[in-house]
Amino acid sequence: MSSLACILGAGNVDPAILEFLHRSGQVQDKQAWAIEPLTGGVASDIWKVTTNETSFVVKKALASLRVAQDWKAPVTRNASEVEWMLEAAKVAPNAVPRILAHDPSLGAFAMTYFNPSENPVWKEELRNGRVDVTFARRLGALLRRSMRRPRTRKISAAGSPMTRSFTRSALSPILKRRRRCILILLHRFLHCRGT
Repeated sequence: MSSLACILGAGNVDPAILEFLHRSGQVQDKQAWAIEPLTGGVASDIWKVTTNETSFVVKKALASLRVAQDWKAPVTRNASEVEWMLEAAKVAPNAVPRILAHDPSLGAFAMTYFNPSENPVWKEELRNGRVDVTFARRLGALLRRSMRRPRTRKISAAGSPMTRSFTRSALSPILKRRRRCILILLHRFLHCRGT
């Protein structure tokens, strides 16, 4: 592993992540690079890594979610996320980040970086009251196309134990608590469409 002297921002990063970056070849010895945390992660630690050649993201699943309640979730759940992104890329390669490296036992993966100035986060747009009907229509068409693929249907239908575990531990409580918000957003979306 390279000395920490050539890594900006590594002081607060899990050493296992630094080792993962080297082991997977995402960063090289004697190469200067920087790592900075990205905000907003409730279920994962997320960092942006910048080298001389590129920028990418590293995501590591948390065993305890950052919420008021005590929510535990297996870190192996991100293998389902990687699996889904690989399948989604077969339908719409430019719509999802490309997986660069993955360590299922660590619960971490590296993926290409989508700059938010060029790729707004839809959840934030909705939260700020901005509804892009054209984008929603394109997203619906992509989801419809992806669900026609047998492998994607299997993953989305919680066909694997990992996906069932993720759905039960992480997704179900969120959906139950967010039902009212989802209904409000749906109402706003339908109202914008004039339906």
